[in-house]
Amino acid sequence: MQLYCICFLLIIVWQFILSHSDVDECSTDNGGCSSNAECTNTNGSFSCSCRTGYHGDGFTCIGKIIVNIPLNSRVHKAALVLSMTLKFYNYAKHFAELVTVN
Repeated sequence: MQLYCICFLLIIVWQFILSHSDVDECSTDNGGCSSNAECTNTNGSFSCSCRTGYHGDGFTCIGKIIVNIPLNSRVHKAALVLSMTLKFYNYAKHFAELVTVN
Protein backbone atom coordinates (compact mmCIF):
# COMPACT_ATOMS: atom_id res chain seq x y z
CA MET A 1 0.00 0.00 0.00
CA GLN A 2 2.79 2.45 0.90
CA LEU A 3 4.70 1.67 -2.30
CA TYR A 4 1.54 2.30 -4.31
CA CYS A 5 1.05 5.69 -2.64
CA ILE A 6 4.67 6.70 -3.25
CA CYS A 7 4.46 5.72 -6.94
CA PHE A 8 1.17 7.56 -7.33
CA LEU A 9 2.65 10.65 -5.66
CA LEU A 10 5.72 10.51 -7.95
CA ILE A 11 3.48 10.31 -11.01
CA ILE A 12 1.50 13.36 -9.88
CA VAL A 13 4.68 15.34 -9.19
CA TRP A 14 6.16 14.34 -12.58
CA GLN A 15 2.97 15.39 -14.40
CA PHE A 16 3.01 18.71 -12.54
CA ILE A 17 6.62 19.34 -13.55
CA LEU A 18 5.93 18.48 -17.18
CA SER A 19 2.80 20.60 -17.36
CA HIS A 20 4.55 23.63 -15.85
CA SER A 21 7.79 23.50 -17.80
CA ASP A 22 7.59 25.14 -21.20
CA VAL A 23 10.36 25.56 -23.73
CA ASP A 24 10.29 29.00 -25.30
CA GLU A 25 10.71 28.10 -28.97
CA CYS A 26 10.70 31.81 -29.89
CA SER A 27 13.87 32.51 -27.92
CA THR A 28 16.07 30.75 -30.50
CA ASP A 29 16.15 31.92 -34.13
CA ASN A 30 12.68 33.51 -33.80
CA GLY A 31 11.25 29.97 -33.53
CA GLY A 32 11.96 29.33 -37.21
CA CYS A 33 9.49 32.05 -38.17
CA SER A 34 10.23 34.48 -40.97
CA SER A 35 12.32 37.54 -40.14
CA ASN A 36 9.17 39.48 -41.17
CA ALA A 37 7.01 37.62 -38.62
CA GLU A 38 6.27 37.66 -34.92
CA CYS A 39 6.81 34.45 -32.97
CA THR A 40 4.35 33.85 -30.12
CA ASN A 41 5.23 31.25 -27.50
CA THR A 42 2.38 29.17 -26.12
CA ASN A 43 2.38 26.38 -23.57
CA GLY A 44 3.95 23.44 -25.38
CA SER A 45 4.04 25.10 -28.79
CA PHE A 46 4.39 28.40 -30.66
CA SER A 47 2.85 30.25 -33.58
CA CYS A 48 4.14 32.58 -36.29
CA SER A 49 2.20 35.46 -37.82
CA CYS A 50 3.35 37.89 -40.49
CA ARG A 51 3.91 41.49 -39.48
CA THR A 52 1.73 44.31 -40.82
CA GLY A 53 2.37 44.87 -44.51
CA TYR A 54 3.37 41.25 -45.12
CA HIS A 55 1.34 38.14 -45.90
CA GLY A 56 2.01 34.43 -45.73
CA ASP A 57 1.96 31.54 -43.29
CA GLY A 58 4.36 33.08 -40.77
CA PHE A 59 7.28 30.94 -41.87
CA THR A 60 7.35 32.71 -45.23
CA CYS A 61 6.16 36.34 -45.25
CA ILE A 62 6.16 38.40 -48.43
CA GLY A 63 5.67 42.15 -48.58
CA LYS A 64 4.07 44.22 -51.29
CA ILE A 65 6.32 45.20 -54.15
CA ILE A 66 5.93 48.86 -54.98
CA VAL A 67 7.08 50.02 -58.40
CA ASN A 68 6.87 53.61 -59.59
CA ILE A 69 5.63 53.70 -63.18
CA PRO A 70 5.32 57.05 -64.98
CA LEU A 71 1.67 57.91 -65.70
CA ASN A 72 0.48 57.54 -69.30
CA SER A 73 3.51 55.47 -70.25
CA ARG A 74 3.05 52.24 -72.24
CA VAL A 75 3.86 50.18 -69.16
CA HIS A 76 1.31 52.12 -67.09
CA LYS A 77 -1.42 51.58 -69.69
CA ALA A 78 -0.57 47.88 -69.97
CA ALA A 79 -0.69 47.56 -66.17
CA LEU A 80 -4.13 49.21 -66.10
CA VAL A 81 -5.45 46.84 -68.78
CA LEU A 82 -4.04 43.83 -66.92
CA SER A 83 -5.48 45.05 -63.63
CA MET A 84 -8.94 45.59 -65.14
CA THR A 85 -8.79 42.18 -66.87
CA LEU A 86 -7.91 40.42 -63.62
CA LYS A 87 -10.69 42.25 -61.75
CA PHE A 88 -13.21 41.31 -64.46
CA TYR A 89 -12.02 37.68 -64.34
CA ASN A 90 -12.46 37.57 -60.55
CA TYR A 91 -15.95 39.12 -60.75
CA ALA A 92 -16.98 36.73 -63.55
CA LYS A 93 -15.60 33.74 -61.63
CA HIS A 94 -17.45 34.80 -58.47
CA PHE A 95 -20.67 35.40 -60.42
CA ALA A 96 -20.37 31.96 -62.08
CA GLU A 97 -20.01 30.38 -58.64
CA LEU A 98 -23.15 32.19 -57.45
CA VAL A 99 -25.33 31.06 -60.35
CA THR A 100 -24.00 27.49 -60.54
CA VAL A 101 -26.63 25.04 -59.33
CA ASN A 102 -25.41 21.80 -57.84
